[in-house]
Amino acid sequence: MIVQQGKVISILFSLRADQDNKLIASRQHKPLEFLVGKKKLILGLDKELIGLSIGDTKKVKIPPEKGYGLRDESRVRSLQRSQISDHIELHQGMTLKRKMKSGTIVTGIVKSFDEEQVVVDFNHPLAGETLNFETEIIDIRDATAEETQDGYKEPSE
Repeated sequence: MIVQQGKVISILFSLRADQDNKLIASRQHKPLEFLVGKKKLILGLDKELIGLSIGDTKKVKIPPEKGYGLRDESRVRSLQRSQISDHIELHQGMTLKRKMKSGTIVTGIVKSFDEEQVVVDFNHPLAGETLNFETEIIDIRDATAEETQDGYKEPSE
C-alpha cells in the first residue's frame, strides 16, 4: 500500500526551522496519524508524502508559503493595556488569546508591553519560516467512514 489521498497514515517526524536550525519537534515515540488530503496537516508536507510506502523515509523542505505562510506585519498589534484583564501578569513571550468580534479566538505572542500598551504578534510562531521535516512512514491503511468525514482519528491509549 502507498500513501495517497484518502488513506490514513502514521508518521514519525522531526522538524527544524531553517532560520536558526532550531529543533521544533523531535522524533516522537507515538506516531502522528492523519488522513491524507484533508488539510489537517501542513499542506506542503501532506503532498510530499504521497507515493511513499511503509518504512520509507523522506526529508522535506517546506517554504513558508506552503507551511504557516509569510509573516504579516499588520498582524502585529498594539493593544491598550486596559483591553487585557488585570489579573494577567504579562511577560514577554507569553501567549495571549483574544476573542474577535466575529467570535473567532486568535492567539498571539506578547512582544513588549508597558503601563499603557501591549504589543502582540498574532502571526503563527512559524510564519515566514522554511520548515525542514525528516519523516518516516510507520503505517498506511484505508480510512473508516467516520475518519473520511472528520479527517482524523483520535489516538487510542
